[in-house]
Amino acid sequence: MKVRIIKTLAAAALVCGAALSTNAQIKEISGFQNPESVVGKGDKLYVSNMGALLDPKAKDGDGYISTVSRKDGKIIESKFITGLNSPKGLLVHCGKIIVADVDKVIAFDLKTKKKVWEADLSKVGTVYANDLARKGGGVFVTSTDNNVIYKVCKKGKSVKRFNVKAGLPGANGLAKGCGKLYVANYGREGIADGSFGKISRCNKKFKMLQTGGIYDGIVKVGHTLIVTDWVSQNENKGRLVVYNLCKKTATVPNIGRTIDGPASLFADGKTKTIWVPAMRENKLLGFSCDFLKGKKAKK
Repeated sequence: MKVRIIKTLAAAALVCGAALSTNAQIKEISGFQNPESVVGKGDKLYVSNMGALLDPKAKDGDGYISTVSRKDGKIIESKFITGLNSPKGLLVHCGKIIVADVDKVIAFDLKTKKKVWEADLSKVGTVYANDLARKGGGVFVTSTDNNVIYKVCKKGKSVKRFNVKAGLPGANGLAKGCGKLYVANYGREGIADGSFGKISRCNKKFKMLQTGGIYDGIVKVGHTLIVTDWVSQNENKGRLVVYNLCKKTATVPNIGRTIDGPASLFADGKTKTIWVPAMRENKLLGFSCDFLKGKKAKK
């Protein structure tokens, strides 16, 4: 594990959705294996690692979850929970960490690390469970291969399709809002034709907000969406996109570097940091952001 702090003249400062350049620092934390998702709770960040292969469908048993200090960015426990396949989306709630892992959604007790419940998504034909968002006593989960969202309830005993009235090509990142879900769609493999938008949880209609990227993770902070965009599947061109829901405008903050394989991010109001897994760099990146002070991202 290695932590690097890089001074830059262009880390993101986001004010009401506008991207401004400022003197700040970028934290680069190494020691991961294809990190895909990061969430924070208490004094820790939790990072899912897909393992040695960057293969979201691999069932090879080498996937795991790491814990990182939310204060200084140092890895606390490299392999906090092990025995997973290719874990992606994470959600921490009520003393449990819930993970989307290929064709399952699994909940573990944070203290004992023991499995509490499991939902089998292979029954609905899913082999690419991706991101998670809270749903009362259950969760929503995106299925990137099926281009849909499922509802997992009753501690994994019930899995039902959330019938969105639109196609969600490469349904990937997921975030919760008031009466809404926000989804980032990856698009078709190798083509930058993904989109992100919002879904009414009442009438299940999808409204596209932006298209033309390879979108992965999405978080909502106040009236702002922060989305990761690979830009190219073969080149190191990854970036952040900031969308102002009030002004209906998108900006690309100059963060001083590209991100090779930006995945499911976490906006940390506690430390005023945007944490982004850089999958193909095997790193977790932290960008200073005063806009986040005291604000919580919705999952």
